[in-house]
Amino acid sequence: MTVITGKENISRYGVVALRGVLRLNLVGLVNRGMTKTQALAAASRVTGKKYKRGQQEQAVNDITQWLEDNPWT
Repeated sequence: MTVITGKENISRYGVVALRGVLRLNLVGLVNRGMTKTQALAAASRVTGKKYKRGQQEQAVNDITQWLEDNPWT
């Protein structure tokens, strides 16, 4: 069993989950908890870039790069 501890790691797990939501939106699966617009806004908060409708693939790529640049502690 894996336990995620520490504020940074818990926040990072949220970013991993956000990437999953964006990937599901790309293939057409709708998430009741977060709209596409809300997911892109959250991605903007993580990466510091603004995303418009239809830029979900770019957001996934940017979040993946962010995760590579900020490894688990």
